[in-house]
Parts: sequence; C-alpha cells; structure tokens
Amino acid sequence: MPTHAARITLGFMLALSRLAASAESTFEPVDEIADAAIRAVAPDARTDTRVNAQAAVDSSLRMPKCDQALQSLVARPGVAEVACNGTTAWKLYVPVKVSRIAEVVVMARPVGPGQPLDRSMLSLDARDTGSLSGEAIYSLDDALGYNAVRALAAGHTLLRSDLTAPRVIRRGDQVVIVFRNGHVEVRSQGKALRDGAVGDVINVENQSSRRQVQARVTGPGRVETVQ
Repeated sequence: MPTHAARITLGFMLALSRLAASAESTFEPVDEIADAAIRAVAPDARTDTRVNAQAAVDSSLRMPKCDQALQSLVARPGVAEVACNGTTAWKLYVPVKVSRIAEVVVMARPVGPGQPLDRSMLSLDARDTGSLSGEAIYSLDDALGYNAVRALAAGHTLLRSDLTAPRVIRRGDQVVIVFRNGHVEVRSQGKALRDGAVGDVINVENQSSRRQVQARVTGPGRVETVQ
C-alpha cells in the first residue's frame, strides 16, 4: 500500500495536472494563433510544397480562449493581424516568414544601366521569391528587349522594377498622330516633345495647327491621342 507521503505526493501531482489542464482550456493555443496568421499571409502554404511559412509566436504567449473562430488578415507585408471577436475580444500582430521556391530569371552576367537585355545575359534559377523586394520575372521572353534601369550584377534575381521599356520615340522625332472617335480615324503629322516608350503618354505638337496634345505611344513613330 502507498505510504502517507506517497499519497500526498500523488495527490499533489494530480492537482498540478488538473491545474495545467484548466490553464490550457483557459488560453488560446499558440498553434491556433500561428495557423491563423499563416492562413492570412500564405494561404497556399498548406497545399504547395514549394511554400514554407513560419509564424513568430512566443510559446509562452497567453491570450484568453476565444469562443469564436479566430479571424486573420494581412496587416502589412509579412505581418498578420489575428483577432478574437468573441466575448473576450483581443487582437495581436504576428510576423510570418514565407519562403517560396520558384524558377525565376536571373542575370547570367553583369550589365550596365540602360543596356538592352538579350538572351545571353539571362538564365533561369530556383530562388526564394518570398524574400524579394519586388516582383520576380518567370519567363526569359518577359525580359528580352527591355533595358536595365541600373547596373545589375551576375546572379541578381531580375525584378520588374529593374527594367524599363526601350524608347521608341525621341524628342524631336516626326510622328504620325492618330485621332479616333468611334469608327472615324484621322491622321496628321506631328513632332514629339519628349522621349517615349510604348504605352507612355507624351506631349506632341500637331504640325498643321501647332497645337500641343497628349498622345499615347503605340509604336515607333506612331502615337494616338488620349481622350
């Protein structure tokens, strides 16, 4: 038979166990908070093996147990807002580190600012796109023909912000100005008053009227007035 001291020790341990269980049921599980944060910032982490997400939640965190499903949203890049809208409402911000491995365009060799990119300068490599400061490029064709905005080192992951469309019109160039109104199209000769790439809106001067108008560059030597 257990001794009196053993019975006291056993009773004390059972009391501690009940106290711990009670505490666990009183506080929101840390894992639930982390899962809610990840659902907001990286919803594809559960289904895509190339995506890994880790929520920075202190294991000693004690938030009141929520009597409703936790709500979460992206507060800012890399940070989730996790909230309980139940009887005991609370809100906290959870950093989430996400790594996304994908094959993206990288620089095969260095180039200088303003230099047009060709296929020999580019390659594809698997990189963590989750840590990039901008939008990656996933196809070589999407980078070909563009100019480098700045000097780019070999191995650099190419971003959309690294590229600029080549200028197809230079200031002083003679251009064809196209005016459209429904099915009516009128063309006139003009002069570009600034450089422009395809899609840019620039000022041009109509050579007949000497009036300045704004027009969108549609190709080399060709613009279309904007309404």
